[in-house]
Amino acid sequence: MYERLSKECLRLLTEMGGDFKDRFIPIPSGYPGRAAHLYKAASKAKAHDKMVFLYNATHQIVNLFENNTANILGSWDQTSLDNLLNVLHRQEKDLQTCAGQTHTGIFKLMKKLQRHFHKVHLFLQEKNYSQESWEVVRKEVERHLRRMLFLAISMQ
Repeated sequence: MYERLSKECLRLLTEMGGDFKDRFIPIPSGYPGRAAHLYKAASKAKAHDKMVFLYNATHQIVNLFENNTANILGSWDQTSLDNLLNVLHRQEKDLQTCAGQTHTGIFKLMKKLQRHFHKVHLFLQEKNYSQESWEVVRKEVERHLRRMLFLAISMQ
């Protein structure tokens, strides 16, 4: 189920790029950087901790979009955004059921993940939620979703 929903999220996110999706947009100064190191650390965790990581990453992505819905509308089509959020919510709910509310051994990693997404939010604020800044974030979220899918497949 995760793999199917994840691929649907990737498809929807790819379609949302609009005019920018085929253009090269350089990573501007002030961007918090990529999160590859977080996924490398998560890949070494126990299966349950990987599930918790996937849930938290999905939750952070949902929060990023939901907390900025009013700022996104100039960049992306509302229907496309709603469809993406619906699939992400379903995935988040499924992951929460699997991950549960237990404490994990990756608390520090979760804090780093949360801090990363907070920096992404600050980047959007600094760039006044411009269409170009949303495209940088869209591509970064796409990288997150791909890494998450790889992490989930590694658990099978």
